[in-house]
Amino acid sequence: MIEELKGIVRNKETVLEEKEAAVLEIFRILISKGDYQEIGATIISLRETWEDITTPRITKIIRNLFEMIPYSSDNFGNVLELLTVLVEWADKENKKMLRLDLECKKIYALLKTGRYSEALAQIGPVAHELKKYDDKINLITLYVYESKAFYEIKNISKSKSSLTSARVLAVSAYCPPQLQAQIDLLSGIYICDERNYGVASSYFIEALEGFTLGKMDPEACISLRYLILSKIMANKREEINTVMKNKSTLKHLGDEIIRVLLKVSNSFANRDLKSYTNVLQEYSEQIHSDSFICSHLQYLYDLLLDKNIIKIIEPYSVIRISFIADVLGFGVDVIEKKLRKMILDRAVNGTLDHIDECLILQGEKADESFADECMKQVKALNCIVSPRY
Repeated sequence: MIEELKGIVRNKETVLEEKEAAVLEIFRILISKGDYQEIGATIISLRETWEDITTPRITKIIRNLFEMIPYSSDNFGNVLELLTVLVEWADKENKKMLRLDLECKKIYALLKTGRYSEALAQIGPVAHELKKYDDKINLITLYVYESKAFYEIKNISKSKSSLTSARVLAVSAYCPPQLQAQIDLLSGIYICDERNYGVASSYFIEALEGFTLGKMDPEACISLRYLILSKIMANKREEINTVMKNKSTLKHLGDEIIRVLLKVSNSFANRDLKSYTNVLQEYSEQIHSDSFICSHLQYLYDLLLDKNIIKIIEPYSVIRISFIADVLGFGVDVIEKKLRKMILDRAVNGTLDHIDECLILQGEKADESFADECMKQVKALNCIVSPRY
């Protein structure tokens, strides 16, 4: 089959569009076999088979090739090797713009394989060259990659700085919807980490719309997951139903992580810690596949534990710590530590009696504004009285 297709490419009477289609069909067959080494060899020897092929058409074919490749954790190593070979070939052939485009794709592959430091090391030189050629789209893309890499290595200040660079450049130049969606997605993630879930949800909505418009379904699904998560965290569960009825979200309803998040939403709304814990344990593999979702669900777990403790102590003025621990299924030391933190955070208005091992609740919190006003009046009286006596 491949030899027949190569025959079509060699035939000088074949029209250019048919030759291009034949080359792409060869790539499709090789991709299905997982033979990325042969794909590289085919591209490098393409001019021998197709004598009058132009550089723009080669560039177009390579771009179409990488749109055909299924990006998954299983084949990223092979894709990275292919890109390394093609970058070296483009450099030898003095195809500068093509080489830079391939360098950007290589950086993306490095990110996907978790080689963040290596990706960051390559971004600087490539960005410097892109500025010379005024290639703003690839430059915006690089800033987005840089932001992601810094975020993964926990350098939050630099990740935000890179994202700001991408956002500023996107305003001054044409930015494709799917690229703007990546900027919006990262913006939402960083704002979520600051616990500002209401604002973050608006960015996730923009990202969802951008990826849907760009027909990037996997990324759109991730945006929807994060949107649902932000609604749960912002305690706006009723808005999730509205989101799920949207036409653009219907195709993602079967996503397993989305179903998990909807179960989490129900448990959180009912302050049901046991149900929440069961969901986390049952779907542990799916949850841990996304570190962002995992970290925020852990934070939500802490909030739910707080809610459950408050729910238990509400009817009492004095309650034994061991009773709270027994109801929730935790050790006494864990609950005591949690109560101490809640008292310091003013979530609970009470004191711990270490002798009787109980929590003494002090009723309603004092009106601090009234106390402050009283202190002001006392100080004012003191200023009047002190000089006279």
